Amino acid sequence: MKKIEEYEKIKRTLERLNKRLQKRNKEKTLANAYLNKNRVNASTIKSKLKKLDNCPYCGENVKVSEADHIFPVSLGGLSIKENMVNVCKTCNRNKGGLTLREFIKKFNMKYSYIEEQLEKLGKKF
Repeated sequence: MKKIEEYEKIKRTLERLNKRLQKRNKEKTLANAYLNKNRVNASTIKSKLKKLDNCPYCGENVKVSEADHIFPVSLGGLSIKENMVNVCKTCNRNKGGLTLREFIKKFNMKYSYIEEQLEKLGKKF
């Protein structure tokens, strides 16, 4: 019984520390955005993104993945995990600084497919 209580106490402590760390990282990202250094955290976030077999935009097999800012940095998008996703090189290059909606319209992409894939990944768009 005592070991279970110790385990629960350690678990709560780790959860609190994790929340503090997430808050600090978000504050750092917002500070970088304010200083026009939106891409500073991008490489760190990219390494934490889920590796995908298929591009969440076009559905093709991903040979070379690149991190895309779902809401573009050029329009104020942040380099945070919720705003970044690995996509195929072609989609990333085609999307460029377009919003997701503009990209979908311009290249006649399937909105419902993209929406489903991004929701599965827990992305906000």
